[in-house]
Amino acid sequence: MGISDLGPELLDLILARLPLRDAARASVLSVAWCRSWRHLSDLDFTSPRAAVCDREAIDGVLLHHAGPVRSVRAKITDDILPGVHGWIEALSQQGLQSLDLTFTPPSVPSSLMQDLPGSIFSCHALKDIVLAGCLLPAVPASFTGFPSLTKLRIKCSSFHKGSDLELIISMSRKLEELTLKVLLVAGCDERQELRMESSSLWFLDIYGHINITWVGARLPRMSYANFADASPGGSVVNLLRGMESSLEKLVYSFSTHVPHHSTMQRACFHAIDLIQSKNASYGRDRYKEEKIKPTYSRGNMQI
Repeated sequence: MGISDLGPELLDLILARLPLRDAARASVLSVAWCRSWRHLSDLDFTSPRAAVCDREAIDGVLLHHAGPVRSVRAKITDDILPGVHGWIEALSQQGLQSLDLTFTPPSVPSSLMQDLPGSIFSCHALKDIVLAGCLLPAVPASFTGFPSLTKLRIKCSSFHKGSDLELIISMSRKLEELTLKVLLVAGCDERQELRMESSSLWFLDIYGHINITWVGARLPRMSYANFADASPGGSVVNLLRGMESSLEKLVYSFSTHVPHHSTMQRACFHAIDLIQSKNASYGRDRYKEEKIKPTYSRGNMQI
């Protein structure tokens, strides 16, 4: 039996386990392989042997790709930046479900960050979004949310307006897991006061909002929350108030030197008391006594 005799399902399994560049090169082995790589649904342009992507390679893959694209992962540098707008525009028509883009540098939000194309709001099939090091585009007036989005992770990035972040969260009706780390509202010297509202979120991880304060929340399904050192104290208190009826696990680390330290500490202990009370009332045996006992040392608290 030769390579050409392998079934299409087996070919797809083999190619899916190869780096994309190698999968494309494998097309010279047989006619079947030449056709098969163009139907790969998961495209990872981050080669383990190279620090950056190759713009010509990405252009070539997307130009010759024949099937729907389920996921795309890429590291965006200055060399390939001009191609990003066209790529996302093309992918928005191919049923893209998972998008992972890291723009380098910077490691923190700054004026050096590049604009993410507005066509991302046309990717209605997205279920999982990971963005790092970019300036998100303004939410268009026609935006009605990402109807299928369940996971959203935004790191070291900024927004034109704080209300854009509010809208993305509240209008994505299936959003379940949210991670927000080191965020900034561009061009604003004063803190931006935002509300977080979602009837579907159950997981929240927040770290380092530079000029964003959460002044209110409605998170009736929230069961896990993780707040880290750089989160403004007022945000922690206000977010906890919006999830205290459903919260099951709280992880929080803070410095005794941050503003509102005492208020944050009281809010965290109050949340822990509520969690323990619920566990005792409902007899949730999956929480053992040592598991639900709060620990507090060196500024760290978790339950």
